[in-house]
Amino acid sequence: MSFAPSGTIRVDGSYGNLNVEGWELPEVEITFVKSTQKYFGLDKREKAAGRLEGVRISVERRSNTELATSTSKRGGVSVEYEIRVPRDSRIDIRHGTGQ
Repeated sequence: MSFAPSGTIRVDGSYGNLNVEGWELPEVEITFVKSTQKYFGLDKREKAAGRLEGVRISVERRSNTELATSTSKRGGVSVEYEIRVPRDSRIDIRHGTGQ
């Protein structure tokens, strides 16, 4: 989505791998990948799908200069966050476990 220069991106409650990259475009790109931490086998796909559905990630555009993401987590699920932001953005990150 387009994003005003010098805006603030807030990341709250993230866990797992979080990568933030500055780029020259005046927009923000966010990709989330959820995966189970265990192999559940074919007979337990529904259980794995339920775990993945239990992780909620929201993105809220609060204004032209502020964007916020938040994660509600559930055990047994790993999340990878890839976030690209304009180079002059301010970042406020409240990250749990992970990198």
